[in-house]
Amino acid sequence: WWVELGANKMTFCRDRLIKNYFWSSIMVFEPQHTAFREMNCKIASMVTLINDVYDVYGTPKELELLTDFIVRWDITDIDRLPPIIRDSFMALYNMTNEVGYWTMR
Repeated sequence: WWVELGANKMTFCRDRLIKNYFWSSIMVFEPQHTAFREMNCKIASMVTLINDVYDVYGTPKELELLTDFIVRWDITDIDRLPPIIRDSFMALYNMTNEVGYWTMR
């Protein structure tokens, strides 16, 4: 899913999948909680990605625009975002929907 997300192409982003999965395994190690560990790893990795966009990659203008999209939570004018910022927002948007769906089932 990390490669499908396109995060491996974001060279500025820290790749902490293994670290995030082990952190999840320490929190909940029982075998029946595999789905939780996987989802928690995805969430932690997404937090890292968005954090790196804000701390390392984006310009103040790009970050203001990204913040506006996050606050509005609307993908209508997504083409206004620069490509990497757009990919980051769409990854966050899709991951949030996935977590919501996973939680509701």
